[in-house]
Amino acid sequence: MQGKADFATVARAKSEDINSLRGGGDIGFATEEDLKSNGFPPEVVSNLFGSMLIMFHQIAVLRRQQNPPDVYINPPIEGFLANDFFRMGEMIEAASKAKDELKRALEMRIERIS
Repeated sequence: MQGKADFATVARAKSEDINSLRGGGDIGFATEEDLKSNGFPPEVVSNLFGSMLIMFHQIAVLRRQQNPPDVYINPPIEGFLANDFFRMGEMIEAASKAKDELKRALEMRIERIS
């Protein structure tokens, strides 16, 4: 990526704490679009964000195994990515299909504790 920014530079430019930039930065972040617009190859960006999503998912699975919730519903939202914030209406519509499942699970749980 000759002549292009590296990940740290892009992340620092988007740092949450502007004062930390003076000392070289400590925590930075960059969106998928930030990386793409700074010349990162699409496959690198996809692999980076994909691997983070896999890690986040695995952490959530392990946490549920260690401390199972009373009710857990997994709505069918596989077609969405972590940065699909502007598709929120579509996500809510897709997740609303799990509403009846949630309602039944809550009713069963309430009956058990009543």
